[in-house]
Amino acid sequence: MLLDKSMKGADFSGQDLTERNLSFCDLTGCNFSNAIMTECNLHGAVCEEANFEGAILDFADLTYANFKNARMKSASLKSISLRWENMNKVDLEEADFTDADLTGTCFLGSNMINANVTNAVIEDTSFDDTSLLKGFALSA
Repeated sequence: MLLDKSMKGADFSGQDLTERNLSFCDLTGCNFSNAIMTECNLHGAVCEEANFEGAILDFADLTYANFKNARMKSASLKSISLRWENMNKVDLEEADFTDADLTGTCFLGSNMINANVTNAVIEDTSFDDTSLLKGFALSA
């Protein structure tokens, strides 16, 4: 368990954060590039402008988190719960959302080119002004 809920700008790049509880933490501007975050709890966390490029977030709980302006290029987000999120202006190019629950999430102005959403739940999900045509894999 983490005692300090504010970790603005911290560098966690390449670290193994498997099953860590980061719920409701302020992770604004943190660097999680290439981190292993399998089954990590980010429920309600503020992740604005954070870097998750190449991170593995499979089976993570990202419900009610805020990822505005985050970088998640090539992130693995398989089987995650990403319900009712603010994913505005997030770079999700080549991200893998296989089997993810994206219910109610807003991807306003995000880059999802070559993102994979195979078997993802996309009910009440908004892709307004989102780049997703080239290579966007949507199948069930």
